[in-house]
Amino acid sequence: MERLNIKSLLFVAMSLVAFAGCEKEQEPEEPAESHHTVVTYSDCKAQKGFNDITTSVRYENGILYFSHTNVEFNCAVNDVSVVPEINGQTINVTINEVLGELVADCNCPRDVNYTIDNIAEGHYNIVVSVRNDTIYQTEMDCHETHNTRVNYSECLSNQRDDSSITSSVRYENGTLYFTHENLDVNCGFAGITVEPEINGQTINVTIIEVEGEPMDCYCLINANYTIDNIKQGTYTIIVKLHGQVIYQGEINC
Repeated sequence: MERLNIKSLLFVAMSLVAFAGCEKEQEPEEPAESHHTVVTYSDCKAQKGFNDITTSVRYENGILYFSHTNVEFNCAVNDVSVVPEINGQTINVTINEVLGELVADCNCPRDVNYTIDNIAEGHYNIVVSVRNDTIYQTEMDCHETHNTRVNYSECLSNQRDDSSITSSVRYENGTLYFTHENLDVNCGFAGITVEPEINGQTINVTIIEVEGEPMDCYCLINANYTIDNIKQGTYTIIVKLHGQVIYQGEINC
C-alpha cells in the first residue's frame, strides 16, 4: 500500500508540472486610449415649456467641440458630466446629470458645451444620449484643415522627360515644404494647385494642372508648395501628377 501511495503522488506531481507547462503566458493588455472632456453648462433657462434641442459639432486639432441648447435636466442638478466611448468609427457620448441629496420636483432646460480630445482623423458615427434617450445622431468626417501655398515657374523647356523630375521635401514647425523640378504640363496651363490628404501616417498629395487654353505642346516647369498643420510623426509621402506617382518616400517630422 505504501508503494502505491508513492507512485500515486509521483503521478499527480508529474501531471501538475505538465499542466503548468501547457499554460500560455498572458500578454499585457494595451492601455485603453484616454479621451478627456471639459464640460460647461448654463443655469436653468427661465422659460415655460421646452424648445427643441439644437446641436452643433466641429472638429479641430484632434478635438471634438459639442454645443447643445435646451437640454432638460432636473432643477436641482449639482453638476453635468460627459462620458465618451469610442468603438472603432462610432463615438457614443453619454451626458449625465449629477444630483445631490435633494431632487427637485421640476425640470428645466440648460445649454451644455463640452470637448472630447484625442480623436483621430476619420469618418465617425456620433450618438449623444441623455437618460438613455438619443438627443443627437450624425455622421461626420473629422479631418484637419491643411492649407497650401503654391508657387510655380513659367515654361522652362518643351522637352518632355518624366524621368528628369527631381523632388525634395523637408519639415519645419508643423509645415511640409515641397520642391519639384521639371514637371510636365500643357503649354497652355493656367496654374497649379495642390490637394493634400492625410490618412493616419500616409500623406497623399495630388498636384493638379489647372487647364487654360489647350495648346498642342507640353513644357517643363518647377513648382514649390507648402502644407501646414502637420503633426509630428513619421509619414509615408506619395505625390501624384496626372495620376502618376512622381515622388514617394518617408519623412520623420
